[in-house]
This record gives sequence, structure tokens and C-alpha cells, in this order.
Amino acid sequence: MDEKIAVVDELGRIVGSELRSKMAEMEKSGTNEFRRVISGVILFRPNGNILLAKIADSKQKFPGKYSFTACGHVGAGEEPWQTAVRECKEEIGVDVVLDSLICYGRPGKKRFNYVYKAIYDGDDFVLDPAETSEIREFTIAELLEMFENSPDDLVGNLRKSLLYYIDNINV
Repeated sequence: MDEKIAVVDELGRIVGSELRSKMAEMEKSGTNEFRRVISGVILFRPNGNILLAKIADSKQKFPGKYSFTACGHVGAGEEPWQTAVRECKEEIGVDVVLDSLICYGRPGKKRFNYVYKAIYDGDDFVLDPAETSEIREFTIAELLEMFENSPDDLVGNLRKSLLYYIDNINV
């Protein structure tokens, strides 16, 4: 299905929408002036541990790597926070209430990311096997060790978001 996704300007403001396939074509040719926008959620336990999703091996991008607990393109007519909530329901089968915005920014010329935090104490995940193969709980110490010893096990922008959280928010 070729869905319409939101596009943003260089400041992350939603300025319209475009077919996902057309955005991909424009990105390849270098003719796009707008960026696609991705919204992700990192679920935290009340004790501070972090739940990450392992991307399904069948996915084209980043198979088998740990990523945000849920994430996806912001759909046409959606705000980034709405996408974050929707993706949690679609990918891991849970309803969440967002706690805060961890960070947002432009990690590359082709996209703009919003990353949210939500507190979740349940284990009632219903994983979409086309998206997620597992949910794993990490302590911050375990993640820092992973950053050091096996950074290729993580999606790059997840590492940046978590380091920002650890350095600036997690007091």
C-alpha cells in the first residue's frame, strides 16, 4: 500500500504530505526539498529500565537490530505524537500515554525524527511479526556497555537519542 506521509521543512514543521513512494524517488534523485518525518517511542519501566524492540529479520532496513520500542512515518493529517501512540498499538499491541518528548531533530537530510518517552509496566505485548521479533528490557548500564562493545546491534539514531536522554534528562 502506498500511503501518504507527512513532510516537514528544515525546522520540522509539517508542510504537507506526499506518497511514500514519491518521497523515496525524490530522495534518490536529490530533488526533494522536504523531509519525511519519523516518530518513535521508547518505553521505560517505572524503575528506569528501557524496553527496546528487535526489528524483524524480514524487514528491509535494519533487520535484527534493536530500535525504538515502536516507530514509523507520520501519516498525512497526523501529528508526531499521534503517530507514536498509533505505532505502539500497531507494532507491539499496547496503548500508551506519552510522558514527554525526549528529543527531535534532523539526523539526516532526508528525515526529521521525534522521539517520545512513555512509562509502561505491563508485559502484555502482542508483536506484529512483520515489524518486531522481540521486546527486551535493558538497564542503562547494559545499554552503555552495548554502545561500547556492540554498537552495530543498534539502529544508529536510537543510540543518539538514548545518549541524549542519559546525558541530559536522566538525572
